[in-house]
Amino acid sequence: MKYSAISITAVFRTIVLVGFFLLLAWLTQTGELAKFINPRFAKLMELTGCLLFVMSAVQAALIFCQHSGHSSDHCCNHNHKASCLPFILTLLAAAFLPNNNLDASVAANKGLNSRLIIDDSYGRQSVPRPLAKQLAQVRLIQVTDINYTEVMFEINNFPKEYIGKEIEMTGFVIKDASFPAARMALARYVVVCCAADASPYGLQCESEHTGQYPPDTWLNIRGIIQMGKDQEQNIPVIKITTAKPVPEPARPYVYPGYE
Repeated sequence: MKYSAISITAVFRTIVLVGFFLLLAWLTQTGELAKFINPRFAKLMELTGCLLFVMSAVQAALIFCQHSGHSSDHCCNHNHKASCLPFILTLLAAAFLPNNNLDASVAANKGLNSRLIIDDSYGRQSVPRPLAKQLAQVRLIQVTDINYTEVMFEINNFPKEYIGKEIEMTGFVIKDASFPAARMALARYVVVCCAADASPYGLQCESEHTGQYPPDTWLNIRGIIQMGKDQEQNIPVIKITTAKPVPEPARPYVYPGYE
């Protein structure tokens, strides 16, 4: 005798798939997705959302299936409810844990990646420098979301070419016990692929007033690029001439390859 039974496995799978579909849709619509991945992958996420929708519909259709002589726990010859538990816990964490931006405390653990230094054994002259000529011709180097990583690369790898240049940039304050009293760092997180690879890139700065800016303060500064010392190494340091606290940008991370 055949009867209609409920597949518990299909129920759990449908819940998980619908949950991830709704989570992805919410992240996309609110712009929160940019806290987790580089926006240049947004189209792939939209495709993923479409696949999740189709998979959810298929699993929902399997909830009721024709089966004979077995209890509903064995409907469709599967009983993998426990395998859904990690996915359900992930959804609960996404729903109840705050989506905070990475801050200065995380930067202290990662370490300021201010030295995107090329190994001399590879030869610095052979490295492409698309901004070098442009920066050499300007009096004021204006750091933007689009040129951020390239400017940091240039100044950190070829600091002597930029000594005396004026620079304007925005970032958040990082303090480190190894910094001199009048020094702090100004940085932004660079996300190449996803938040897991986010690294704080920036420059160290000097001013008599660095003490009044606690970690995580967002500043827009102007200053002059000079040479300084950090743990016996020569590094570029910005001598601040003006500093103004600013609100955290709507999109605080920098995404190479995305405009």
